[in-house]
Amino acid sequence: EYNGIKALFDAGILYPEDGKFYRVKNTYNGKYMRIAAGETRGQVFADLTAEQAEKDVSTLFYVEVNSSKPYIRVQGQYLNWVYSTLGGYEAYSTASMDKYAHFVLVGPGVGAFSIALGNGEGSYASYLGIGFYALKNGTTTVAGSTTDQTSEYAHWTFEEVTSFPVSLNSVGGEYYATLCVPFDFTITGAHAYTLTRSGNVLTTDEQVTVAAGTPVLLNGTAATATIDIDGNYAATPASGTALTGVFFPTTIDGTTDYVLGQLDGKIGFYHWTSNNLKANRAYIVGGTSSASVKGYAISWDGTDAIQGLEAAKE
Repeated sequence: EYNGIKALFDAGILYPEDGKFYRVKNTYNGKYMRIAAGETRGQVFADLTAEQAEKDVSTLFYVEVNSSKPYIRVQGQYLNWVYSTLGGYEAYSTASMDKYAHFVLVGPGVGAFSIALGNGEGSYASYLGIGFYALKNGTTTVAGSTTDQTSEYAHWTFEEVTSFPVSLNSVGGEYYATLCVPFDFTITGAHAYTLTRSGNVLTTDEQVTVAAGTPVLLNGTAATATIDIDGNYAATPASGTALTGVFFPTTIDGTTDYVLGQLDGKIGFYHWTSNNLKANRAYIVGGTSSASVKGYAISWDGTDAIQGLEAAKE
C-alpha cells in the first residue's frame, strides 16, 4: 500500500516518492530499465549498463502520485499495459493515468521491489516485474510467469536522479547540441537558447530555466554539460519556437527538414541526407515553400553566425 510509506522509511529502504525521478535497476542482471523507440508506444528493456543509462533520458522514470496512487511516466507518457510482443514488452501509451503502480516490498531487509500495474480499482493488470522481463542475457530475452513475485527477475531497485550529463558536438572550438526533455531544467557548462525564425535567420533567446518540453539549442565550451532536473513534468512539447522537439527517435524528411550542423565550419540548420533523428533532439520542420532554402543562419546578439546567407544556400 502506497500510504504505508513511513514503515518502509523506518526500515531504511528507499521507496519511490512523488515528484522525483529514478533509474530502475534489475536485481538479476544489474542492468537499467529503458524505453525503446516509438511515438505512442515503446518496448521496455533492462539492458543498459550504468555508464549507458546515465546519458539516456528514457531511463528517467518519474513518479507522480494522484489520489494516493503512484503513476509512472517516461518520456512524457504514462506506463500502461504490459504484454509480450515481438520479443519485447509494450509498456506505455499516450493514454491518461488509467494504470497505476503497486510497489511490493520483496522481503525484510531486502532493498528491492516487485512492481505491479493496477487497473485503478485495486486489482493487478500484470506484474511489471514480470512484464518487464525483456532482460538481455546475451541475445536471449528472459521470460517468466505473470504472477511470480519471488523471482529475482521481477525485483527492481530505485536510484534517485537529480542531474545527468549531456553530450555536445565540437564545431570550430565551441560545442553545440539540440535538446528536448519532458521536465524543467537548468544547465551548467553550456547555455540554452530558444530560437525564433525571421525569414532565413534564427534569433536566439537565452533561457535560465528551460520549461518542460521546450526544444532548445545548447552552446558550450566543452564536450559535456550537466542538466539539473528542476521539477515540473509535462507530457507535450512546448510550441511557439522555430524548433520542433522529439522525445523518441523520429524519421524526418532529409530534403525539406533541417537539423543542426555546419557548413564550412559555420553552425546552422541544414538539410541532412540521413532521415533519422535521435530521441530528445530538435529540428526545423520544412515544407514545399522552404525546401529551396539550404540553411538557416543563427544570429547571436544580432550578428549572423553565417556571414552572408548565400554561402548557406550554396
